[in-house]
Amino acid sequence: ERRARWGDAVPDGFVRVSVGCEPSEVLINEVERALDVA
Repeated sequence: ERRARWGDAVPDGFVRVSVGCEPSEVLINEVERALDVA
């Protein structure tokens, strides 16, 4: 698994995203909201 190779560190320029089974519009809205806060 990729995460096991990286450990808990996420390299600069990468974003770790974990999603479930949600309608695409819900996921897009959540990502946009998170980016607005960042």
